[in-house]
Amino acid sequence: MNYIDFIIIGILVIYMCVGYFKGFMFSMLSLFSFTVKFLITVVLCKPFMFFTNNVCKLDVALSNSFAKGFSKTSELFDLSLEGMSQQQI
Repeated sequence: MNYIDFIIIGILVIYMCVGYFKGFMFSMLSLFSFTVKFLITVVLCKPFMFFTNNVCKLDVALSNSFAKGFSKTSELFDLSLEGMSQQQI
């Protein structure tokens, strides 16, 4: 058995202990909802990143915001990122 098997067995043991105290159906629904949330996150991660980076230009906005905040703390940092492309940043 490799470490993935031990992780899966560990998660199942934890849910068995929680199920003993809270109830079997509640624990199974909780485990099912966790699995569904994880799968939805994995499926929607790349489309959401594409949307925020290419459509909303959020990566450039965050870079500019960080640069402005950092330039206030240090006089040595005097670089304006406005007008720069993503490759230049």
